[in-house]
Amino acid sequence: MHKRVLFARASALWPVSIDLTDDISNQESGDGIRALNDIIWPLLEPFDAAGDEWMGLAAWAFHQSLWALAEIKIANGDAALRTAEVPIDLFDAKMRENLSDDSWAEERAKYEANSG
Repeated sequence: MHKRVLFARASALWPVSIDLTDDISNQESGDGIRALNDIIWPLLEPFDAAGDEWMGLAAWAFHQSLWALAEIKIANGDAALRTAEVPIDLFDAKMRENLSDDSWAEERAKYEANSG
């Protein structure tokens, strides 16, 4: 799978914007970023059920990318997170990080061959 295709498909799964207001006011709760967690878990279920590893992995990498941006926004008191803010390079880095385990060697080779 090519990273641009996976990026486009994964980003389309998420809402255009995510309200981080509750996460800003509950920074010390230890729950992580609830706004993102509330979206990702149900979003992954169909891919897990269908055995669609590529889309499950892409959705997770997009979640990780959003998380990195959300941490910065929350620290700055900014409650608006837009999915369009995720750069493809960050998504690609998260994909490669997730594929780095030896159990993903075959998929990693395919991803690298198709994504440059």
